[in-house]
Amino acid sequence: ISDAVNLASRLESLTKRVNVPLLMSEATAQLLDKDSGAVALGLVTIRGKADKVKVFTLKSLRKDI
Repeated sequence: ISDAVNLASRLESLTKRVNVPLLMSEATAQLLDKDSGAVALGLVTIRGKADKVKVFTLKSLRKDI
């Protein structure tokens, strides 16, 4: 399995802990238009990654933002 697929799987699992339906990596968030409403949730430890990963969601998906 590639690193990207592994990261996607880990982020999908993390959605339950942070109570959002969608999480994305910084690399994916950077591909979005600036008006997309991507908001950083912080750095998280991902099993299998040496460095912490900055995760994002979409503002429209968060009720508390």
